[in-house]
Order: sequence, then C-alpha cells, then structure tokens
Amino acid sequence: MRSISCLLILAIVLLNSCSKPGNPELHPNQKMPFPVDNQPDSFSGKQFVFDSLVWGVDDFGRVAFEIENSTLFSNPYRSMSIILMQDSSSFWESVVHVAGNSSYKGYLYGIASRTLFIWRSPDNPLLIGKYFSIQVTFL
Repeated sequence: MRSISCLLILAIVLLNSCSKPGNPELHPNQKMPFPVDNQPDSFSGKQFVFDSLVWGVDDFGRVAFEIENSTLFSNPYRSMSIILMQDSSSFWESVVHVAGNSSYKGYLYGIASRTLFIWRSPDNPLLIGKYFSIQVTFL
C-alpha cells in the first residue's frame, strides 16, 4: 500500500513537471504574436529635414553637430540616407555612415545612445557657428 502511494505521488509529480504552461491569451490554433523587434519599421520611406542647425565643437575637440536623445535614432542599425547643405551653398552633399575609424574624407555620421553625430573629415574650424541643414531619409 505504501509503495503504491509513493508511485502515485511520483507519477503526479512527474506529470506536472513535464507539462508546459499554456498562454491564456492564445487560442489553440492562434500563432504567437511577433516580438516588438520584428515588427515593420514605421520610419521606412519617411523623410525628415532639420534646418537652421549650427556647427559646434564636440567632446573630442572636433567640429561637429549632435541631435541628442531622439527616437528617430534609437536603432543604430536602421538603414538611412543623410544629405547635408551648408546655408552658404545651393547643393546637397552626402553624409557617409562610419562605424569606427575611417579614412573617408567628407561629412560623416555615427549613431550611439539615441544620438546622431555628424562631423567633417578633415576637420574644418571655419565651420564653427555656421548654419546648415540635413535631410534624413529612412530606407
């Protein structure tokens, strides 16, 4: 009798530990919803223009500009195209994405901590205080 009780208790424990908890919000034939990271990018195809921006000096001592803490730049892997126009110019120039050190010459950008950084290589101190505009297109 005692061994039957032990076997019964053991069987109950094993059956409970092998069962998977159900998701009460899903019906048996319903698929799991996409995680947030797999949802389509709502910025794709959109274009944003920022004007009356002013060149300054960043923490590294180079002439630069930052757009800080923006949801637009919360995903550093989001595909985008950036062009820049100085107020004294009438044409747009490409801004190239750089991850790490680069020997590229021209306008460069990087994204970190929800912040867009734009700078020029080689550095040009004559830009400090000058106005410019950028156009960001999400691909």
